[in-house]
Amino acid sequence: MFTPSVGGGYTVTGSYSGDSSQYPSQGTAPLTAKTTTTPPSPDRGSLTISGSAEVSRKGVVAVPLSCSGSPRAICAGTLTLTTSVKTKVKRKRKTVTETKTITLGSGPYSLVAGSSKTLSIALSKAGVKLLNQAAGHRLKAKALAKPTIGSPVTKRLTLT
Repeated sequence: MFTPSVGGGYTVTGSYSGDSSQYPSQGTAPLTAKTTTTPPSPDRGSLTISGSAEVSRKGVVAVPLSCSGSPRAICAGTLTLTTSVKTKVKRKRKTVTETKTITLGSGPYSLVAGSSKTLSIALSKAGVKLLNQAAGHRLKAKALAKPTIGSPVTKRLTLT
């Protein structure tokens, strides 16, 4: 017979019988066994990235994020900002245009469902230079959110 206890464990009582002279032939002995229960793992939330981000004078990008899902859902991972730049390269007497992907910056994020947060990411030197050279100081970028659980989320945004 077992009886559940309030703390999550169980009290087990059983009987035994034996043929040997060193053990009683019949009897009962209380046996206590504790079990540990693991808390349920959190659900994966849905991350939303805003379409534009402000850049401070110190070169810090403020990216608005929000998380939605069930009450136990969590959105956590790393957000990386990148941009593509066309460059001219000489190859065997010809000038060829290549596209390079430049990482502007990255940072970790963690939100619970139903909340929003502004993530601050410091721009790299190359990112600051590209933003200063961009027409109207508006740089097109791609935000890639790699969550710890689930598939990546990509959003195009404008840095101003």
